[in-house]
Amino acid sequence: IIVLDAFRRAAEVCPGLTLDFIGSGPLLPAARQYCQAMGLEDRVVLHGAQPHAVVRQTVAAADIFLQHSVLEPETDAVEGLPVAILEAMACGLPVIATQHGGIPDAVSDGATGYLVREGDTQAMGDRIVALARSEALRRQFGEAGWQAAQARFSWEAERAALLGLLGLDADANAVLPGAGANRSDERGSGVGATRQATASIVADPNPIP
Repeated sequence: IIVLDAFRRAAEVCPGLTLDFIGSGPLLPAARQYCQAMGLEDRVVLHGAQPHAVVRQTVAAADIFLQHSVLEPETDAVEGLPVAILEAMACGLPVIATQHGGIPDAVSDGATGYLVREGDTQAMGDRIVALARSEALRRQFGEAGWQAAQARFSWEAERAALLGLLGLDADANAVLPGAGANRSDERGSGVGATRQATASIVADPNPIP
């Protein structure tokens, strides 16, 4: 609902915006009700849970990625670093997210995207408008995010860091237990994905487990 409210605020300023809302969870019915109540049905598509191939295709066709992570209200549980954010960066998307958990370790405010305080839908809406109005800024942030994903979060970077911690030669063709070809192929294809310019935004609504 927080992401939807931020989008509503942005869409009032930029009426051409659309939102692809991917994911499922206990708040999805409330999200549908909110869209109906606020007249967002023509601008927001609630996809529900989708297979990874569909998610990748949708993200690759978007301009901006949104994730508004917050503390779990009953337990104060904190989300770490959402993989969805890393995947969006690997696709060259600027990210608008919150100053929550490990997110600031990946998203550099004003460099690869924007970070706002938890629950601040006005600030998130303002950041959406700023990026929606500037293709040059979207490209600048997206390229910087892609480079950060390559340098810090790709399989090659993770492998080199782990080998360094283990005191092994990072240039050697060592095979780590549990690190098979499937993971390497998946991470590599994610980093190499390209972005297409459209007027849509992708948001990840998945709640904290």
